[in-house]
Amino acid sequence: MATEKAANNGVSTLDGAIDDSVTSLTVATGEGSRFPTTGNFRVIIDNEIMLCTARSGDVLTVTRGYEDTAAASHTDAADISHVITADAQVQFHKDSVGYGLIGSLPATPERTGRVYFPSDPDGGFAVAKDNSTWKYFGIINGPFDGVNLSDFEDYDTTLSDDTVEQRGPFVHWKNDGITPGGENIRCRMQTIAHSTWTITAAFRFHPSVAASYSTIGFGFRNSSNNNIMQFCVGPRADANMLYLWYWYNSATSFNEAVPNTQQRVYRTEVSWVKVTYDGTDFKMYASTNGREWCFIASRASGLGFGTPTQWGMLCNPYNANSDNRYVTHADFYHLKIENGVV
Repeated sequence: MATEKAANNGVSTLDGAIDDSVTSLTVATGEGSRFPTTGNFRVIIDNEIMLCTARSGDVLTVTRGYEDTAAASHTDAADISHVITADAQVQFHKDSVGYGLIGSLPATPERTGRVYFPSDPDGGFAVAKDNSTWKYFGIINGPFDGVNLSDFEDYDTTLSDDTVEQRGPFVHWKNDGITPGGENIRCRMQTIAHSTWTITAAFRFHPSVAASYSTIGFGFRNSSNNNIMQFCVGPRADANMLYLWYWYNSATSFNEAVPNTQQRVYRTEVSWVKVTYDGTDFKMYASTNGREWCFIASRASGLGFGTPTQWGMLCNPYNANSDNRYVTHADFYHLKIENGVV
């Protein structure tokens, strides 16, 4: 795809009159070199803006009547100037960032500093070092959809002890070191509209500020019996950070840790967790990038939990300190529910 081009001192005159329909024009002999070597760029003659899509010597191929101007006839020797218009400015910004399949990455960057974000599992992103070389940086744990805090409502009034706020496209959750005296789940939830579903979430538990056994993640609730399931990460007394699946009788009453779910996670990484429900069984998966998933465990809903009616973000500042340290401090980057098992 052609990107917007620019050149200094792009001025000349028409070599021959043109009517309001021709799509090529000639500038004064030898002065075509004053314009960009190829399209796209904008020129203006009288009050008409044209988009030049190609140049061959002194001949310009143009689209007439651009940016809400009217195509018109122009006389021989009329002034023609290369201009940076309002739409050109917008196009320059669009050309600076690309998004799509890694296989669609242009072989040669169009300009220094261009950034390209791949949408497929190869991950990473590329930045143009110069006009001929791409440089690749890291692996992105994404793409993230972001989280809209206003989509979720307070379930537990004790949430007033926490700070939960929108930070750009993400949600930041902070608990200010209160002492809840055991289990004390805080929830932001919304109604589940599907009979079968898949939830994916990406979040990061800040590593240096968490008390042992505090957790943060997502989960769901059965409003008929107040049972809560939490899929989360959290530190243990031995300082390891683990993926966890907990079942609670209520916000203040623990039931059990679902067996075989305590898998270690690095403290500084973004944690991706997926849970599916087919109407009978819950299944938990973990990932480092939100694309390739590792099965963790499954559990039948008929073992006592019942059918979930609400889902959302959950925090449990268990074993909190009373010295005003942040015992839960995390960011939510992605939180999405989809109809059916995906």
